[in-house]
Order: sequence, then C-alpha cells, then structure tokens
Amino acid sequence: MTKVQFYEEVEDHLLKYAVIIARAGDQWVFCKHRDRETYEVPGGHREPGEKIDDTARRELYEETGAVRYTLQPVCVYSVTVMDGSEGQEEADVISVRSGSCTGRPGICGTEESFGMLYYARIYTFEPELHSEIEKILLTKELPGDWTYPEIQPRLLEEAYRRGILRKLYLDRTGGEAVSVYVRDAEVIPAGTTVYSMPLRERKPLYDRWGREYGIYFLFEDMQVEIPFYAVPWVDLFAVDGQGGFFGTVGRGTDLEGEGPVCYFKEGKCRIIAESGPEFIANAAVWRQRLRDYPQVTLYDSREQAARELEFISLNDGK
Repeated sequence: MTKVQFYEEVEDHLLKYAVIIARAGDQWVFCKHRDRETYEVPGGHREPGEKIDDTARRELYEETGAVRYTLQPVCVYSVTVMDGSEGQEEADVISVRSGSCTGRPGICGTEESFGMLYYARIYTFEPELHSEIEKILLTKELPGDWTYPEIQPRLLEEAYRRGILRKLYLDRTGGEAVSVYVRDAEVIPAGTTVYSMPLRERKPLYDRWGREYGIYFLFEDMQVEIPFYAVPWVDLFAVDGQGGFFGTVGRGTDLEGEGPVCYFKEGKCRIIAESGPEFIANAAVWRQRLRDYPQVTLYDSREQAARELEFISLNDGK
C-alpha cells in the first residue's frame, strides 16, 4: 500500500525531495527518463547542504531546461510504502493535515519520506537537456502512463484542492472550435455534439456495419436527439438502434486517430477502444469489450453541469 499525506510544514531536515508541477502556456510539462517508457513531473533528491527551494530550481532546470519561470511552494507531502502480502492489491490512501510534523514516532511515523511540492509556470526553455532526461512532453492532456501512478496524480489533485490550479469548462455545443488559455487553469471542453457524414460519403460498408455489428453511422439526413450533456466533450458518430450511442471523447470524430471511443446508454459511459483504429479492428466484438469509463460524466443538461462545475465565458480567456 502506498500512503500519501499532505502537511502545511515539517522540520526542514525531513525534506528529502522537491517535486514540481509545471505548465508552459496552456500545456503540462512532463519528463521522460531515458531508461523508462513512462512520464513524470520534474523533481528529485535534495543535495547535502542545499536549501529545498534551490533543489526545486536545480531539478526544474536539469530536467526541463527551464530558464525563465515562476516558482511557488504548494505544500509538504509524504509517501509511505507499506508492503502487503503476496498477491494483495495495492491501495492508495490520502490524508491532509493542517498542522506540522516533527517526524516523531506516533505522530507521522519515521518511515515516511518527505518532500516539498511546487508549482512552476515556465516561459522559456533551453534548446537542449543536460541530464538523464531523454525529452520533455508538452501536452494539454495528462498522460496515462505515469512513472509513479500511486503518487504523482495525487499531487496534482492536491494542487487543485488548494486552488493553485483550477479546472474550467468550455461549452463546445454552441459553435466552432476555439482555443482558450487561462493562466494556471486547465480548460476542458464540455458538451455533446453530433458528427453527421455527408450523404455522398455513404457506402455499402456502412450499411453492412449496421446489419452485422449494430453500428449505424450518422448521416446528415438523420435526426438525432441528444439525451445527455457530457464532460469532457463527446462527439457522437453512430447509434445502435436500441437507444445507445457511439462517440469519441475529448475531440472530434476521427476513426483514424487517437482518443477513446465509447458507448453511451442509460446515463452510463463505457469504453470500447483507446483509439479509432482499435475500435475499427474490434467492431465485430464491441459488446464484449465494454467496460466502465468513469473519466466521463453524463449530465441531463448544461445547466445541471454548471451547478457543479465552473464554466468559462470566452470573454474571460487571456
């Protein structure tokens, strides 16, 4: 079991690591170590005699090449790894403490490893890296292949909880695609749209998919009533004839591209494939591949979503 805890402060000598959540413009900044195929936020060990703020600056430069940036502390975090019995599933435990920790047994446990969490806004990078990092990844979406999946996503959650970062939602149902940047915020497209193909593109192949697989692609002469408002954005491209819909998540329909393809019915979202090509290759057995996909929330309307989420007006973009 991996236990992650957060503190306002600890004794300075306990801080052994600095980890930095970083963004450049409207993109996340992640690192790929040359010996791994996964991604991680910048960070590393504190050197003897080094101030923890200097550790953060050094690691940010070494691992991303950042030369002009702002840096602010978020909080102290700790990680405790407790081995379970063979075959026992790992679990994540998160707790937040408002006080300080001295490292004494019975208070926070001497087995904990402590680090300081920071947030950086990067403006300029050096053209080359001079460390064990192979490359940096600039992306608007969080990676699925974390190096430390039990830890680093929790650090981002804490930065959101403390208001250092914000999640804002942009309604995609009313117009053309736009790109909006709000400083220190992740702008997430929301809503449900329909991708209807022109009639001139209708081919016998599409009719065969309907007969054999129960996947009926949408064309411009078909009327579709959208039964839900999706967060993040979903673009519907087919129906099953029994009240179910097929759609892509987070982007417009492109069955030659990346991005989840899901099935929607009775207020539930279930994933079929991680990409368009995977969906096409497994169309005959799509029902057997269905599994819950909690990354998408379905609301009855935008108004219902707005009662829980913070939507952005285009006039607010900076």
